[in-house]
Amino acid sequence: NIKNFHRGFDLCDIGPVEPIRFFSQGLKRLSFDRYNPTGAEAITTKAIRWLNIFKKEPFFLWIHYFDAHPPYRVRAPFDRMFVEDSFQKKEGQKSFVSTRLIGMGGIPKFMADHNESDVGYYICKYDGAIRFIDTQIGRLCEFMKKNGIYEETLFVITSDHGEFLGENDLYF
Repeated sequence: NIKNFHRGFDLCDIGPVEPIRFFSQGLKRLSFDRYNPTGAEAITTKAIRWLNIFKKEPFFLWIHYFDAHPPYRVRAPFDRMFVEDSFQKKEGQKSFVSTRLIGMGGIPKFMADHNESDVGYYICKYDGAIRFIDTQIGRLCEFMKKNGIYEETLFVITSDHGEFLGENDLYF
């Protein structure tokens, strides 16, 4: 249940979430897209376009990148950047692809990449997704530096949750 966006927000871009049971009074615009395989790149491009318009005004911009959420749909070269690296080889933990939707006791079916059962493989995909997001945050920072707003901007980077990645027999 999403509500209270009228409290100081002029625009809410929901990204890949479909706007079901929405709208509070006062919100001037709502924008949304379904899952976009370019993910962080598209979100960063939207943020840069927005900043280009409002960079001379005080602003609050909240960006939520979805790329580090399963299933990891990571674009090249980030999709293979960490696959078969020393961490994956060290990990070598095999599991099974579960028929469950949640990751208790096995890799959830919706996550399975061609029935791959090496947990390290998925950790490497997750790491690639994080690296991709990092490059997009760098892109945003570069834009802000070039436009003279970086030094006056406070960045708060946080996470909405973590991943078990096989710890305690829990996956994603």
